Amino acid sequence: MAFQLSKFCCAAALLAVGFGAAPVQAQQQNLSDWLGGQLQEQAQQRFDTRLEYGTFEVNTLTAELMATDIRLRTDIDELPAGLNQLLMAENLLLEGDWQLPGTNAPKNNIVVKRAVLENVQLTVAYFDTGRSNLHVLLDHARQLHLQRVNEPLDWSVDEMVLRNVVVNLFDSGTPLASVRIPELILPAVNSAQTTQEQVEKLLWPVLDQLARQAMKGNSENVTVDSGGLMRFLWREM
Repeated sequence: MAFQLSKFCCAAALLAVGFGAAPVQAQQQNLSDWLGGQLQEQAQQRFDTRLEYGTFEVNTLTAELMATDIRLRTDIDELPAGLNQLLMAENLLLEGDWQLPGTNAPKNNIVVKRAVLENVQLTVAYFDTGRSNLHVLLDHARQLHLQRVNEPLDWSVDEMVLRNVVVNLFDSGTPLASVRIPELILPAVNSAQTTQEQVEKLLWPVLDQLARQAMKGNSENVTVDSGGLMRFLWREM
């Protein structure tokens, strides 16, 4: 139930794969357009996921990537179409250290130093014990290898900030919780962790915010099926 992890991990993994590809193509067209197309293609081929965006810009001088109107949709047969819509966000900013086209060899690691998402909706849908749309994406990310050197991809995300985020949690099609959080800062994660370790590390900040909102009694910011959520946590934890 690593609610916010998938976008950052997939972005980190896809960036390394994209930047590790042959840079000749990028020299023949705008770098931002080329990389955006690479990420969409790799998301479809390697993650079985559809990535869409409104605008996409990469700044090679500051090592920043900026995108707007982001949509990330999985393709899991066990989930209905609406629950495959994992993420929607108005703005994304990634600051990091990744291999840029024109260098001699691809790196087998990528560091996202800071990731910021604004005006976000995340829908995390479980379809079995320990299995959700996020688990599927994370499993794909762990199996990635760089194309030209066939080496495992190492990645890390040092700081993750989500502003004005709505998190929705479903279990077997049943809504368990929905919470709006003004700002959520998540722990650092990296590819050395197992999928379950990543899930557990990121679960508690979200649950803490969910509990705080519920204790305030603000029905506009939180909706919870308490019994269903407790049964879910007992099963998953």
